[in-house]
This record gives sequence, C-alpha cells and structure tokens, in this order.
Amino acid sequence: MNRLIFLLLLAVFAKQIAWSVFVPLWQTPDEQAHYGQVNFTSELNINELTTQNQSKEIASSENFLGVMRDSLGNNRYTYHPEFNIPYSNSVTGIYENEIKRIPKLNRTEFVFKEATNYPPLYYRIAAGVNNLVKEGSLFDRVFAARILSGLILCAIVYFVFKTSRLIKNNHEALVLAILVGWQPMLTFVHSGVTSDTLFNLLFTCLICVGIKIIAQGISVTKLLAALVIIILGFMTKPQANIMVFAFFPSIVISLFKQGKIKFNRQFIILLAVALAVIIIGMHQILSQFLLTGGIRIPNTEGGLINLSVTPLEHVQFTLNHTYREVLPWYWGVFRWLSLGLPDWLRQVTNLLTLTSFVGIILYLFNQFRRRTIDSQFWIVIYSLISIFVYFIAISIFDFGFRQSHGFSFGIQGRYFFPVIFPQMIIFLIGLQELVPFKWRSNLGKLLAMGMIGLSIGAFFWLVGSYYQLQWPVFFIQASQYKPVWIKFPINLLILLMYIISSAFILGTWLKIFYDKKTS
Repeated sequence: MNRLIFLLLLAVFAKQIAWSVFVPLWQTPDEQAHYGQVNFTSELNINELTTQNQSKEIASSENFLGVMRDSLGNNRYTYHPEFNIPYSNSVTGIYENEIKRIPKLNRTEFVFKEATNYPPLYYRIAAGVNNLVKEGSLFDRVFAARILSGLILCAIVYFVFKTSRLIKNNHEALVLAILVGWQPMLTFVHSGVTSDTLFNLLFTCLICVGIKIIAQGISVTKLLAALVIIILGFMTKPQANIMVFAFFPSIVISLFKQGKIKFNRQFIILLAVALAVIIIGMHQILSQFLLTGGIRIPNTEGGLINLSVTPLEHVQFTLNHTYREVLPWYWGVFRWLSLGLPDWLRQVTNLLTLTSFVGIILYLFNQFRRRTIDSQFWIVIYSLISIFVYFIAISIFDFGFRQSHGFSFGIQGRYFFPVIFPQMIIFLIGLQELVPFKWRSNLGKLLAMGMIGLSIGAFFWLVGSYYQLQWPVFFIQASQYKPVWIKFPINLLILLMYIISSAFILGTWLKIFYDKKTS
C-alpha cells in the first residue's frame, strides 16, 4: 500500500506538470493578479502592497497575450471560446521575444492596481521559488511557481489518503484520494499560480484533524495542530475565519459521541451559552440595523448598506445560481469562464452530484433505522456540517457584496474547494448507498477510474481549444510563450509521462478488479 500511494503521488505530480506546461500563461484563474503579488513580494521584499501594485512587465505581457481586462473585468477570451492569439510556425511565439526583452526595471515599475493584496504566507513561499530563477524571463519565473501548486496538490492527496483510512479500507481510501486528486477543476486551479492552492491544503488539513478527533478522540496534540493550521490560514486568506466554524463541530461531535454531552440540563445550558456568544458577536451588526436600518458585512468593501435585497430574495437567487452555474463550474470551466465541459458531460456530473445527495439522505435514514451509528456516521455528519458552514459563509459574503455593489460577486464552483475532501466523502458514500452492499467496493473503483478518465478528457478538451490537435503542430504551438526547458520535445515527454502514469493507475484498478473476481 505504501508503494501504491507513492506511485499515486507521482502520477498526481506528472498530471499537474502536464497541465501546468500545456495551459498557456495567464489562463488559470486570476493568475496574473496572484503572480503580481508574488512579483511585488519578491522584488520589494515587503508584504503590504501599494495602490499601484501590478508591474509594467506583467501588464505588457497581458496586452501581448490578449488577457488585459477592461473596466468590466472582461478580456478578449471572456465570452469568446473561439478566440486565440495568433501562433507562429516555430516553437517561439510571435511576441515571445518582445516579452522576454522587457527591461528588468519594469518588474519594479507598478502601473495600476491588479495584484491580489491577500495575506502574505503563500506569496512569501512562491516568492522564494521565484527567487530561485530570478534571473530568468517572465516565463521561467511563472512556470517555476506553477510547479509549487502541483506539489501542494500532492500534499492534499496524501493527507486525504491517510485520513480516509479512518473511514474506509485501504482500497477505498485510495478511491477518495483519486476522487480529490483527479478532480478536473481542482487540477486546473492547481496548475496555476494562486494562493487558493495553499488555502485548499490548510483547510483540508484542518478537516483531517477534525475527522481524527471524531474517530480517535480529543487530544492536546490535535488541538494544537488545529490552532497552528488556523493561524496559517489567517496568514493565507482573509476568509480564514470560516475555518473556526468548520472545525468546532468536530469537537462537539466527539464529546457527544463519547457520551460527555447528553440532551439534558447541562446540554441546554451549554447551548444557551453558545447562542449568547453568537448574539454578542453579532451585537454590532444588530445594533447597526436597529439604529440605521442598514448593516456592514466584513470583507465586502462596502460601507453602511441598506437592505435593498431581502434575505429571502438572496436565498432564491443563490439556490438558482448554485444549480445553474456553481454546480457545473465546480467540475470544470476554463478560458476565463468561456469554456465549460461538453453539455452531455456536464449533465452527467450534475446528475451524479445530485444523486449522491439523495444517497446520503438515504444513508442517514438507514443508519438511524438500523441503529448502526458508528464513527463513519459521525464523520459523514461532520462532512455535511463543514460543507454547509462553508456554503452559508460564502452566501453571506455574496449577500453583503450584492448590497454594497448592486450585483453578485460571481460565486464559482472552485471557491468551494477548501472543503473538497468532505464533498468527496459525501459523493462516494452517497452513491454507494444506492447500490447493493456487495457492489459498493466495485462502484468506488469505477468512480475512481471515471474521475481519471474525466480528468484526461477535460485536459484534451481544454488544450484542444488553444492548439490544433495534430502532429507536430500541437507541440509546436504548445511550446510558444513557454520557458525553453518545457518546449518541444520536452513537452512531448511530459505528456507521455502524464498519460502513462494515469494509465498505470487505471491498470492497477483493473488488476484489483480481476484479482477480486478470480478469488
């Protein structure tokens, strides 16, 4: 099993390298803004960004590559899946040398506000990677930072596997690791430069600690680990306060599971105290509303706002938006939101997702009916709570944003990847509950193979929208606007490594199928 998880991690890394190499520069989510902060941190060695924070070097490259956004946030790719920059007939792009010749002084000349200005932890780490190739071109520095994102996904897969062994057997723990590691949109996010990658890792680690607390009990070591993770979370993303609300239920569940909390007078008093703390914490918001008829919601960049959008209307808007956009985008949306998965594939992923929620309701009902409440049951409950907490937090933020700006922030499926581990727990167990017990293990393996196939299909769907899928034009076009160390024929070797390693994992599952059948 140790050998298999090692090979699995190698396959994940090969996959990430391939996606990073073949996805063009500035085509992953907000990459130019995130790398802008990496560049700022690397060049000036300070954390607080100035009003003008995007370098002239990056801005110039955006103009050359057609991704410079207008006042509405759109560029030449947005809403135009057919658009591509012109390609040359060699491995060097038409404007590639011009981008390489941008003076080094332009790295510290800041021309407008675009860099993210998030907490510094990720950008400090990425700046360290950036400094290793600081004398290289913009392409060298960005694609080196992309490798860091791939390594972070490998860490996520590792912790998911180790923790999943508390829920499932070794083979199904590998299934959960594959469902997370090969999820196509998560793969896409982790192929670019973004602090989302580190926050996904930290939130996953916190969920893992919560699951261990439920399965093994509370300990000082686990609580200290959670505290350190939450502190690192606050150093990575402003929405890290959600981590506290997502972790705390694991403590309550653990105490309740051990019989230390019962539905008696003590429990009622504890609940009353918790409600009092929440009310006190909301005192400022409540007093604002009672005195002025308006509220101020943190992290929405708005002032005192009036309730022009009612909470009920926002709930209706959120549910409709979640079904129509967030859910399909969760599985894959590329090219500045202009390219989703094929319609038939989007329908399949939506159906499987919604079916898994039906299955998890049936699972909970059956557990209560049979009175077989075990650690897995409580972990499922915790998974549902953590997903719900994150969804509510994002929805409240969007409510405040709508109030202060007059339009929605534009919630995307990738925003929910910090809780992708509990999502895949629900996805797997929910679907397994809908088939006979003897088929459940095989269904898990089929889902794992399906996820690998979905990832490979999404890869060629995406890169086929940028390059001609013909030999050798594909590799020539894919070499343009890239560092020399990933141009053809190196990119051919990288693609072969990706396909061979994924095929090996698929073959391993087929062998497990065969061995089980013959035994």
